[in-house]
Amino acid sequence: MENCRIKGLTTILKWSRIRVEYLFKAQDPQLGKDIVCTAVKAVDNVSGVGFRVLPRDVDKLPKIRTDIEVIHKYYEPVAKDQRREYTDFDFDEDDVVTINVGDSKEGWIQSLEYYFKFLVNHAYRPLKRIIFNYDSVRPKGEKLKTFGGTASGHQSLKRMFTKIDKLLKEKPARALDQIKRVKLKPIDAMDVANIIAENVVSGGVRRSSQICLFSQEDKEIAQAKNNLYVKENNEWIINKEISHRQMSNNSIFYEAKPSKKQLQWHVKQMRFSGEPGFINAVEGSRRRENFKGVNPCAEILLDSRGVCNLTSLNVMAFVDDEGQLDKKAMFEAQKLSARAGYRMALIEFELPEWDQINKRDRLIGTSLTGWQDMKNAADLNEAAEAKLLEELRQVAKKAAIEIAKEAGDNEPKLITTVKPEGTQTQMPTVSSGLHYSHSAYYIRRVRISASDPLARVCEELEYPIHPEVGQDPDDPETLVVEFPVKAPEGQVKGDVDAIDQLETYKMFMENYVDHNASITVHVRDDEWEAVEEWLWENWNSVVGISFISYSDNFYDLMPYEEITEEEYQARRKAMEKFNPSLVSKYETEYLERELDSSSCEGGACPVR
Repeated sequence: MENCRIKGLTTILKWSRIRVEYLFKAQDPQLGKDIVCTAVKAVDNVSGVGFRVLPRDVDKLPKIRTDIEVIHKYYEPVAKDQRREYTDFDFDEDDVVTINVGDSKEGWIQSLEYYFKFLVNHAYRPLKRIIFNYDSVRPKGEKLKTFGGTASGHQSLKRMFTKIDKLLKEKPARALDQIKRVKLKPIDAMDVANIIAENVVSGGVRRSSQICLFSQEDKEIAQAKNNLYVKENNEWIINKEISHRQMSNNSIFYEAKPSKKQLQWHVKQMRFSGEPGFINAVEGSRRRENFKGVNPCAEILLDSRGVCNLTSLNVMAFVDDEGQLDKKAMFEAQKLSARAGYRMALIEFELPEWDQINKRDRLIGTSLTGWQDMKNAADLNEAAEAKLLEELRQVAKKAAIEIAKEAGDNEPKLITTVKPEGTQTQMPTVSSGLHYSHSAYYIRRVRISASDPLARVCEELEYPIHPEVGQDPDDPETLVVEFPVKAPEGQVKGDVDAIDQLETYKMFMENYVDHNASITVHVRDDEWEAVEEWLWENWNSVVGISFISYSDNFYDLMPYEEITEEEYQARRKAMEKFNPSLVSKYETEYLERELDSSSCEGGACPVR
């Protein structure tokens, strides 16, 4: 393996995109073992999922029965040594089946697989009742040994199946055939995918992310989030009936350039809600011929069953205190970034069809972050920026081709990208991706599972913590922690207009990016008309861009919020220095609690 211990270089491998028919394996009318499991496996392994619900995609899905009763057995947790790891099922004659949910990621996936199998497979036509048995699922609060954090218990699974069952049965205006089967619409497929992702958020420590690509004629999905929040007692609270819809960013999949009227409508929608986004499938197809969709942040162009495989280079790490840019070291790190990405692309996937696509494409995505801070520190003009981007692109391309030859394998189909970089960038505290720093001084908000020991640490240190928007303030599943940040010297978001940001995107697309550059453009109230005109004139240079109003304070607990220097200093002074030993303290508490609860289950005392 390459030596990746070089400044500025980090790597990450992600599952990423699956077209909606693979949620249900529509090609197989009997729905084999891959039913739902590919999508759930991707999300359940702390990864984002992209899915497409065009009419031609959803038309391939089988009809689903709505006349089967679903019952949830009273939860009676069994001892650890009696838990099932994998899910199985038992029939009580022909018309009742009990799904015994296993206590593992695979077990959860299998439970969904069997559930949909019973709803669509003709072999189970006599079936009248499905009973879910969660007794093997570990109780809420028990430590998750492999991935860290604590278990959410069986309730999140129960909520998921209850929501899906209700969704499928509450279709009064939908035509049913003689055996009471319903044909799903695109919005139904989106809802099922969202509900699954909502469950995974509850079931672990990592938030799930999704992108839903839909047709421009689909008004239901375009308006799917209109009633996401409802007003009660003069407060806006989340509508629990459709709360799952917040799990995906929804984007129109344009297979032709929109008319001026359509573009005007679309920009207006983005102005007031940020959604729907858009994907220019024509430009995506020009960049790769078998383009089918994107990952959740839209920086990687994918075929069905494709994955993103990402590495990042912090370019600010190569500028010294005098503003001198060490290009030689930067290029060496970029070379290693591409080589590391290719080595990760050589892994073997457990899902054969996904493995075949990966072997064919050997896709990588070498990203850059801290660009604007580097440009400020090194005092680069636009021409120098473009030249450096082209040089970095060629370094990555040469390195990827070289290692492919060394491995005797396929060259990567696409190589360079820019991802949002919102999380990894917090470690060196530089500007994210190609974005400018939010402001000279700002609050950075980080989401964390309420059951994570780190949440306990932040509480003990008395850091500012809030329950997630729309969640029960007395028992939230997600907490939001606030940190004050000071940006490096130089231009920040408030110093540039929307067109400058769009031109930066275009420069990256022309000089560096093979896939797409992920960018969120902040737009002032008087700039939206110019943005619309820019998109119309430059449509053929765009794959996908996100927009948000510059005055975004109408959203609660935004990831970034501008503050004054005085507030920054006050917050900084009030924050206790982070104490790493507290992490061990709370991790140990969870471990001891686990040992105490299992002292005699196996017939022997545990080793402490």
